[in-house]
Amino acid sequence: MTRQLYNEIIEYIREIIKETLWYKNVFLVGGCIRDSLLDVDISDIDLFVSFPRGAIRFTSWLKAKDLIFDDYQYFKRFGTTKFRFKKYPDLEFDVSFPHHKLECTRGKNYSKEQELQYMTEDCLLRDLTINSLFKHVATGKILDFSKKGLDDLKNHIIRNTSDPAIIYGENPACMIRVVRFSVKYGWEMSPETRQGLFDHVNLLREGRPSRIHREYGKVLASPGAEAMQQIFQEMGVLDFLEETYQELEALAVEEELRKQRSHETHRLKLEQKQERKRKNLEREREIHEAAVKRKQQDKEFRERDYEGWLASLTPAKREKYLKKKAKRHAKAKARIEAQKERRRKKKAEALA
Repeated sequence: MTRQLYNEIIEYIREIIKETLWYKNVFLVGGCIRDSLLDVDISDIDLFVSFPRGAIRFTSWLKAKDLIFDDYQYFKRFGTTKFRFKKYPDLEFDVSFPHHKLECTRGKNYSKEQELQYMTEDCLLRDLTINSLFKHVATGKILDFSKKGLDDLKNHIIRNTSDPAIIYGENPACMIRVVRFSVKYGWEMSPETRQGLFDHVNLLREGRPSRIHREYGKVLASPGAEAMQQIFQEMGVLDFLEETYQELEALAVEEELRKQRSHETHRLKLEQKQERKRKNLEREREIHEAAVKRKQQDKEFRERDYEGWLASLTPAKREKYLKKKAKRHAKAKARIEAQKERRRKKKAEALA
């Protein structure tokens, strides 16, 4: 998204939380702050709510205000959510909170000291200092709990936020992200960050294949893919990454084909249902038209039969019959008029 849209969204969020309990507790976090400081287009916006169970509480509040769509997602295992504002239907927002300290929160809200402590711990579990910045939505103040994020952005350094063993133990696929960011921006890794990749490279083989597939897919889609692969070759994991990616890519292709077949089957069933409906309507129309035609024929037949019968009578009998018929019609007409008159009087009395 452009900087203009990014600033517009931040102002929108600031306005809707103004004078609410969320005003001091909603932050931007991660890549959107990095990209805004680098003055490049922002790919997505992640929010952080410094409340116990802040993500689902904030999302539920937005839903109660009818500001987001009903299709929001809640990832109970991590306590995070994903939603779309009705004003910005094409953008998804991820919301997190310091869930790793959930067992320490018995009250409704954190104290100020708890909030800073948990936000610092959350920051230090992120992969890189340049991705660990927080920005207060209400004030616009940037918080650098790692004490190195802003300097590393300025000096073009790729650095882990804390001990690589902790970061990569939590999510080994972060190694791929570290290499990708280094080559993407053309920045140098700090010595300890580069050494950490080689010291803990075996953890990558224990990572979740889905995460490895997603991160390595971003590598292959990047302009500097060859340079990234060279680093993976030096780490001794390029073949593993390629095999894992190809295996999951084959499964993804198979799944896509299955979905396409399912969609095709559904489409055919829908077409067959519509064809049956069309035929039924056509058959009903034909039956109706045949009934109307038969009714018309019966009427014409009765009229012809009546005229023939009337012509067969003697003049005296014909005249007598026609007089009786006219008398019956007159009585029926008088009866109808009398009924109408009674209704008019009854209505007038009710209005009076």
